Amino acid sequence: MFDIASIGGGFVLGIALGYALKKISKLVLLLGGILLVALFLLEQAQTITIHNQAVLELANSVVQQAQTFGSWIVERLRYTVGPEEVIGALTGLAAGIKMA
Repeated sequence: MFDIASIGGGFVLGIALGYALKKISKLVLLLGGILLVALFLLEQAQTITIHNQAVLELANSVVQQAQTFGSWIVERLRYTVGPEEVIGALTGLAAGIKMA
C-alpha cells in the first residue's frame, strides 16, 4: 500500500531538483555558447589554434563522466527508496522542470 507522506516528500524534492536542474542547465548552456563563440573569434583572428582531436576527446570525457554520474544516481535510488518515492520524485521533477 502506498504511503501518501512518502509520495508527497518525494514530490517536493522532485520539484526543487527539477527547478534547479533547469536553471543550472540554462546557465551552463549560456556559458558554453559564450565560450564557443569566443574560441571561434580567437581562432578567426589567428590568436589561437584549436586542435579538433583534443576538443573531441574532451567532449567524450565529459559525456563519459555524465553517464557515470547518472548510473551512480540510478544505482543509489534503486536500493534506497521505494516505488512510491520514485513516482512522487519523478512527478515532482517533471513539474519542477515545467515551472522554470
